[in-house]
Amino acid sequence: MPLYHSTRNLHQSGDIILPGNFGRIILATGKQHDLWGREQRLETFRKESYPWKPSRLSSTFHTDNITTATAYRDTRAPGDTIYEVDLVDTVAPVHRGCMHAIQTYPGLDLTEEQIFDGYWSGSLWFPVAEYPGVVWAECVSPSALRVISKV
Repeated sequence: MPLYHSTRNLHQSGDIILPGNFGRIILATGKQHDLWGREQRLETFRKESYPWKPSRLSSTFHTDNITTATAYRDTRAPGDTIYEVDLVDTVAPVHRGCMHAIQTYPGLDLTEEQIFDGYWSGSLWFPVAEYPGVVWAECVSPSALRVISKV
């Protein structure tokens, strides 16, 4: 099954994308980073409730379909390039959850803890009206990614 990774970095076929870049940015910036608080709470929740799941702070991110990769790039990361990738460590754990189920939403009657549980259990999925039918799945793995090709 093809996997896809979106990034501003330029890669060639065969390049290796190391895990942990997202976490390095968050941790290096510290509390000034917009996502610091959320990621710290997500990590604490993961350690307490889903310790076997990979940490977002030391993992790579990818998705398992091109429609999601394109929708993500178009809405959250304009200017990114999408690459087809594969996992370097094919037996590494992979968590698959909704990339939108990591924060509270106005009008949604769920606590942050319920949302985090839905994310880590993979049971909470949010549709996006502008992208009907898109499954907003992000896959998190401690494996490095190998670039197959630019999409």
